[in-house]
Amino acid sequence: LCAPPPAAPPSPPANPAPSSVAADPVQGSTRNGCAAARAPLESSPPPPVSSRPVCIGIDDSLMQRKAHSVLFRLFVQADPSRSGSIGSTAEEVRSFVDVVMGRKDLSLEPATLPPADIAVIDQNIDLDDGDDSVRGLDLAQQLRQEGFEGVICILTGAHRDEVERLGQNPAVDLAFETNGDLQKIADALLDARTRLAKNRSS
Repeated sequence: LCAPPPAAPPSPPANPAPSSVAADPVQGSTRNGCAAARAPLESSPPPPVSSRPVCIGIDDSLMQRKAHSVLFRLFVQADPSRSGSIGSTAEEVRSFVDVVMGRKDLSLEPATLPPADIAVIDQNIDLDDGDDSVRGLDLAQQLRQEGFEGVICILTGAHRDEVERLGQNPAVDLAFETNGDLQKIADALLDARTRLAKNRSS
């Protein structure tokens, strides 16, 4: 007698259970699973340099000038070729209006440039040559007298009442405490710039 034919191997189930790796995306061990989801989101590309605002700041404190640089570069995404903060010397303080108006560059060399879009000014600026200090509000008013049409923001370490008083001055668009949130300050600066541009075009 012939031996019976060998039994056919059992057919696999219609829906095989996924492996433990695929079934547990929390492990992040698959190429297209959690590892990709955990990757940081890419930030939106910066706007073209030609459309970025020119921001000029002034402060007698090195730490605050560095804070201005962070504000301009990372939060406002200002034009890197012209934006910056000065105020380390009496000459820089006295040249601030010329720099904002484009008559001097950040190195205080004579220039013929368009005025800046945004001016960020410390309210109390001490001069390094022993002269009296300079008030930021006086610089703001001088800029308006010179015809500056951009955004003027005063930063001060004073209490909130003083911040509100400075913000209500006709020469000033915005006022914030020196240690204010940089993102909020940047958003307010850009909103004010957009608003002023619309007012000029209407």
